[in-house]
Amino acid sequence: MNNETKEIDLIQFCLYLRNRIIVVMIVAFLGAAVFMGYNYHKQKSVTPVEYSRSVISTIVSQNRTAYYSPNNLPQPYTYDAIPSGAYNSSAKIFIDFNYNIFDNSNTFDTAAMSAKLQSDLYLVLVSNTSLQEVIDQLDLNSYEDMKDITPDTLRWMISGSLNGSNIMEIFVTDSNPERAQLIAAATIERFIVISETIESIDSVKIVDSPSRPVVDFSLSSYSTPFEIDSFFKSGLIGFIIGFILVASFYFAFFIIVDPIMNDINFGDLSVKTIGKISSKENQIEKDVKRIANNIHFFSTSKKIIYISVDNKTEEYNFASNISDALKDLDKDYCFFNPEIIMDNPDIILKIKEFEGVVLGVTCGITKKKDLKLAVDEVRKTGKEFLGIIINNKK
Repeated sequence: MNNETKEIDLIQFCLYLRNRIIVVMIVAFLGAAVFMGYNYHKQKSVTPVEYSRSVISTIVSQNRTAYYSPNNLPQPYTYDAIPSGAYNSSAKIFIDFNYNIFDNSNTFDTAAMSAKLQSDLYLVLVSNTSLQEVIDQLDLNSYEDMKDITPDTLRWMISGSLNGSNIMEIFVTDSNPERAQLIAAATIERFIVISETIESIDSVKIVDSPSRPVVDFSLSSYSTPFEIDSFFKSGLIGFIIGFILVASFYFAFFIIVDPIMNDINFGDLSVKTIGKISSKENQIEKDVKRIANNIHFFSTSKKIIYISVDNKTEEYNFASNISDALKDLDKDYCFFNPEIIMDNPDIILKIKEFEGVVLGVTCGITKKKDLKLAVDEVRKTGKEFLGIIINNKK
């Protein structure tokens, strides 16, 4: 058994795909429409409570990732990059440290000790005991979107930033702006109480009280805003997927059908190209004259039959134009188109009435296997096979 290896010419495939660009774009845009419709439905079907839970989950995940990220790959906390649908309430406290309990030698680094103490005090600020009291005090479990809130979850909604030697800035990020302010106030209140028992702290003062986040009053605290970026992003994804799917379909079809794109495609059939009919209207007359000249100079046949390989080529019939051009060169020429195609059983009888044969194919439509069968049939007749005319007319 002979195994045939098929080479895929990607340039020819691109030409094949270009001829079907309208269908490709329609499918791609349909893909975009489907994905955008799904995204729209998904966004509109989300309840306010579900949306709020989603925002809180994003807050917790972002701050946890930022806290544990390596120093060389810092990730932003929510006070630096606030998630969509979230609000920040911030406050500043002044911590007056009691350095007398430490070694006050000349080598004592007050700034370094202050930074270390503030880092430790932040852990006190978000301790499970303190945050459980905040949850109980504000009855956070009574909120639909915080039914399952725990100190470990609340911890990651609170972040801190050191500012100078004695200032700690505290941020609470929440989907509810009013609640963010309440949590910030309660957390600081609990911290002040605890600090009174810490020997290294003389006092804690509130420099800036917890702020009320700026809110778009056209929305409620449990609003579900329409994310336009997500909407258009889904459209882009749908367009790409649609394009890939239709391109893949045409690629498989291209491999199976193996359409003729130009004379490179049938070089292995040992046939020559007499000429090509351009897709440009203003070029066709020149192409017809060039084909007539090639026949006149390279063939001895005067009585020639022109046959379309398939019925899809037949509709673009230039036989009469070529016939006229040949008669201008020599009035003895007869260039005849019987208006039947190669698979017609009577075609062989017609061919025997002529001296030479020309076959017509259409770029991107005629199958290579059909051309091969047609060439074999013509050669069996013993008549002169002049070659192929490629029609690029769309």
